[in-house]
Amino acid sequence: MTLTCPLTAGGPYKSTELIAYKIYQTAFTSMNFGEGQAQAIVLFVIVAIISLLQVYFTRKGKVDA
Repeated sequence: MTLTCPLTAGGPYKSTELIAYKIYQTAFTSMNFGEGQAQAIVLFVIVAIISLLQVYFTRKGKVDA
């Protein structure tokens, strides 16, 4: 079975779509649900850390008038 619809908007060079598709393939095509879940959790942690760093550095540069 081939997945023909995009899973996300794609991002730069469709990198988000490729990561989501890799997790899908690991979990459902290869029947490795634990490994697919582990990949998804690691990806979530990385995105959360990047988001928190972005918020931290954005607020750090703000000056109250």
